[in-house]
Amino acid sequence: MFKIRYLTRLSQELIVREAEEKDFPQIWAIYQKVLSEGTYTSAIRGQSALDKYEHLPQDEVDKRRALTLLAEVDGKLVGYVTIDESIWDLSRHVGELGIAVLPESRGLGVGSALLNSALHLASEKGFKKIGLSVFQTNKRAINLYLKFHFKKVGRRRKQFNLNEEYIDEIMMEKFIH
Repeated sequence: MFKIRYLTRLSQELIVREAEEKDFPQIWAIYQKVLSEGTYTSAIRGQSALDKYEHLPQDEVDKRRALTLLAEVDGKLVGYVTIDESIWDLSRHVGELGIAVLPESRGLGVGSALLNSALHLASEKGFKKIGLSVFQTNKRAINLYLKFHFKKVGRRRKQFNLNEEYIDEIMMEKFIH
C-alpha cells in the first residue's frame, strides 16, 4: 500500500496514502463540500462521482488502472486526487485527473503533495499521459498544474454556467512517459 510523508508549509505532518473502501464516504463528503462552494467543480446530474464503480463487477473494478490517493493532515482527511483510466479503448494510455482539497487546507502544500504522488504512481501503472480540465477562474489550480509542467492544450468557451456567468473550460495535459 502506497504511503508517503510530507510536511505542510506550517510543518504539520501530511500523509498521502492510497484510499481504502472505508474512505469513500469521507471522499464523497470532501467532494460535496468543494462542490457546495459553487466555484471549482460542476456536479454530474443525477450521479455521484463514485456511482460509476457501484454497478461494475469487482473483478472489473480491480482490472482498472485507476488510483485514488488521500491527504491527511495531523490525522484528518483534507483532500484527494484521482486518476482514472480513459473509458475509450484506444485511449487507455490516458489518465483523467481530478483533485479536491478542503478550503481550510488550501495553501499548505496539500495539492502539490497529492499531485506529486499521483503522477509518480500513474507512471508506475503505465499511463503515458494525464489530462484534466479546469475552470478558467480557478487560478490556484491552474498554477498548480503549470508548476507540475502541465500544458494548456485547449479551451471550450462558455462551457459552464457558474452563478449566471459563463466561464471557459481549460484542457491541460502532461506526458509522463
